Amino acid sequence: MIDVHLVETSDKLRAIQEEKLSPYKNVRLHWHNSVFEIEPSAKEFTFLLAHEFFDALPVHVIQVRAPSQI
Repeated sequence: MIDVHLVETSDKLRAIQEEKLSPYKNVRLHWHNSVFEIEPSAKEFTFLLAHEFFDALPVHVIQVRAPSQI
């Protein structure tokens, strides 16, 4: 069983997440209002993905340019 902890404050978005993720029977879902509510554990592997980071990343930062354009 895999424990997945989601940080989401919107009840509507939590319902959508549950609908999309519930078919995965080996996953146990947990929702939190803040990342600080998630208890750290030395016995479990942690993978943190912050979606808002990608939303806020300026597009020009990830553009690939030819050396002649720099």
